[in-house]
Amino acid sequence: MLRKMDDPLNLIRHEIATLKKLDHVNVANLYEVLDNTGGDSLYMVLEWCSTGVEPYDEEQCRSYFRDLTLGIEYLHSRGVVHRDIKPDNLLLTSDNVLKIVDFGVSEFLERNNDAMSKQADSPVFMAPELNAVPRVDYSGRAADIWPMGVMLYCLVFGRLPFPYVNPVVLSEAINSADDVRRVSIASGTSALLVDLLNVLLEKDHKKRIKMPELRVEGLDSLLSEDEITATAISKVTQEDLEL
Repeated sequence: MLRKMDDPLNLIRHEIATLKKLDHVNVANLYEVLDNTGGDSLYMVLEWCSTGVEPYDEEQCRSYFRDLTLGIEYLHSRGVVHRDIKPDNLLLTSDNVLKIVDFGVSEFLERNNDAMSKQADSPVFMAPELNAVPRVDYSGRAADIWPMGVMLYCLVFGRLPFPYVNPVVLSEAINSADDVRRVSIASGTSALLVDLLNVLLEKDHKKRIKMPELRVEGLDSLLSEDEITATAISKVTQEDLEL
């Protein structure tokens, strides 16, 4: 049985064990782990990503969102749900390749079942079904799709679609909006981009766009069929956590 994950050090060990199982151009590489034998400290040596996130033109957004889609599709095909997609966890290399980082709260899916019940993600990027009262099971993959929509909005407009700090107010704002057209959209934004934001930010997780559909309805056919290998990886075990 795995140890409880509420210990910060165990969260780091979980992230390390997960990263060791992953290998994709849009997931940051883990090069080395340094263990401080004199104390409770671990140091992760990760791939260097030198560029931050700020508003970009639509062509740049197309490229970065494609990278994000490829990375998340890779994780989902390997049976991993990230559960914390936000700007802090998406970095850019010096040659403008987007890399996904921070797998501390990621989860492995059961075979042919992605139902989850635990809450995660940062509130402003959290899918609305995670705030449901009473708490209900939700699709882990669909819950990763919602923050992809929030991220795309941030990339294009440099702000949040629902800019509320209070989780209750945020939830009410999301649930009262018919679709993303109720949030601020700059004039001149392409219809393709607005439509994509709508299907990503679909409140009903059962109707929200899925990865196979995103291949077709994304920004000018984002992905090719040979860019993904749908093979699950094994879950993190206690032995993995022992490094």
